[in-house]
Amino acid sequence: MCFRFNKKILLFIIFSCLPYNSVLADVVKPALIEINVDQDRLLDVEVRASIEALLTGINARYKNTRDAPTAAEYDVLRKMPANELQQAFTSFHQSFLQSIYIRAGDDYVPLQIKSVEVPPTGY
Repeated sequence: MCFRFNKKILLFIIFSCLPYNSVLADVVKPALIEINVDQDRLLDVEVRASIEALLTGINARYKNTRDAPTAAEYDVLRKMPANELQQAFTSFHQSFLQSIYIRAGDDYVPLQIKSVEVPPTGY
């Protein structure tokens, strides 16, 4: 059997078959960490991560943010203007730094946050 549809009907059928929740869900990308050491042996660590995910504890084990227990808080943070989100992260700096450590032999390297860049809402 062969069916013929006009393009509008075919598009409607295709989009109506897609799961609705997948359109509204957000997927958290894994953090990207780049470590550079210069000639003076100064260490520069750049972390690219979702601030919303860091603040709410949502990590890569959740393929869909709606499955996380802190999904509602995450959704609120995703809608925040960049400057407000940056302020929210400022109070989290120390907790964040304590969750990361680098060792040189038996010694831990003290870390400090040099800058935080938050893209506009929606990115």
